[in-house]
Amino acid sequence: MSLLQGRLNFDVLTNVITLLQEEKEEGSSSSTTYKLACSALFALARTCEELKDPSLKALWRRQDRILPVLKLIPRFTQDTSDLNNGRNYWFLDGFISKTDWQRFDVYARLIEEIHFHPRDQSFGLNAEKIHDSVYVYILSCRESVLFPRLSKVFTEVGTILHLFCSPALRYVSVTASRYDGNRADPLVSNYVNRICAMSPNIQSVALNSVMVHTSALQRLLATSGIRSLQFHLSPDNFHTQFLEALDMVPTLHNLESLAIFCLNRSADDVFPDNVPMNHVQKLKAPNLRDLHIRGTLESIAWLCESIEGTSLRAFKASLLSGPVLRTQSRLYERIWKRICHLSCNQLEEIYFQTGHHQGGMAFEPMTADDLLPLYRLQNLVVFSFEYFTPFVLANGDLELMARSWPYLQILDIPLPIALSSTKLTAQGIKTLAELCPYLERLDLTFDATDPSTIPRVELEGRRLIASSTQSRLWRLNVNDSHVNEACIEPLAVLLKQLFPNIQAMVFGFSLAIQFWSRVRNRVMDFD
Repeated sequence: MSLLQGRLNFDVLTNVITLLQEEKEEGSSSSTTYKLACSALFALARTCEELKDPSLKALWRRQDRILPVLKLIPRFTQDTSDLNNGRNYWFLDGFISKTDWQRFDVYARLIEEIHFHPRDQSFGLNAEKIHDSVYVYILSCRESVLFPRLSKVFTEVGTILHLFCSPALRYVSVTASRYDGNRADPLVSNYVNRICAMSPNIQSVALNSVMVHTSALQRLLATSGIRSLQFHLSPDNFHTQFLEALDMVPTLHNLESLAIFCLNRSADDVFPDNVPMNHVQKLKAPNLRDLHIRGTLESIAWLCESIEGTSLRAFKASLLSGPVLRTQSRLYERIWKRICHLSCNQLEEIYFQTGHHQGGMAFEPMTADDLLPLYRLQNLVVFSFEYFTPFVLANGDLELMARSWPYLQILDIPLPIALSSTKLTAQGIKTLAELCPYLERLDLTFDATDPSTIPRVELEGRRLIASSTQSRLWRLNVNDSHVNEACIEPLAVLLKQLFPNIQAMVFGFSLAIQFWSRVRNRVMDFD
């Protein structure tokens, strides 16, 4: 074989290794594809010296289970004395020698990602039962880090957590199986302190359903290279926690994504009376682009006002149930004004997530004037409320939205469940379609029971005259909109002309479901 042929063959095999690695990392560790990819990589590693290193690297780079890693230790064994009762724990049967550690380190240094979820049932019953004493022993006798090249960790809260410390860490995600909003987890708090001290290049930390001590949160906020951060605050004293964590924290120039969750409040809870409303201390993040806050409306408004920045592009609020308020419009107005300030009126996406049960919540009626701060957002492409909106729109309000947001791509404004009627008609839909040609997804509730409110569409024989504006819209959700027999045909003709590229039409389980089904069939079958 010539030297050129040898190189070409090696390049082909290298591409094969890359494809096998992708199959291994994309599939579940219990899938046939995953097992076949691992077997193939193992076989290639034993083929020749040139393929050994790239094959082993692909095989060990990402691990979804900790068991194969610990099996590298000869003293690591399984108790098979009581298999029938599911007590087949893995444990260490003796001392780990220096030679044992050397063999372990050969493969451990190849690991760059760990996605470990011990409660994942896809591994089979009792497949990952490892006794906590194994982790305790390793932590006590091991002086150097286990995985020196580990850069990504996705795991759950447990004794094993401290095994995943490395100077190369960049991305960390820790999830608790059960959220306790009343106390900080000391194990996770210590882990956060360790990675902040050990990993100078840490960029992303996500603490899911787990709370840490204020000192750990403060250290995390003081990490200069952090780009993405998610953490939880106690619902009872979140303001105190947040302000204490900000003490002596420098400006976070690199922070681009921030998620703050303030959970576990009941509908009977009231907003704490001692919350400072005009506090000077703020989280300064001049390059913050994505902000997600979850909590009651009051806590969302307060936290928005506790952040200072100028580059916000996407805002998401997950609204939890709270006490019934007659001042909601003022709270929303505070949020609108603040996110406009944080973006310098360049905000592109607004998402509000609410629960099904909140659709019947009493609220102070809002009008178009209450949305006035948002009309300055000329670059807005997404305005989305899930399940219900805190306001009722008329045709004029929808036109004002359309003129203010000409680049709109997604508009979700379903009618509050508490209300049975809407002021919107098909004329408002027509105006929106003409003024927002980039619209791709629309979710709203309107009234189509009066034929006189449906704009007439000119036909050439039985064919539609093409609309002057070619809309991109492909999905329309009409929710519980009203329609009757007399309006089926004119409405279907109008919708098809306005949205010639429509592919999906969704409606709720209202009394008009049969009529909407006929409208959809007519739209989809229109010639």
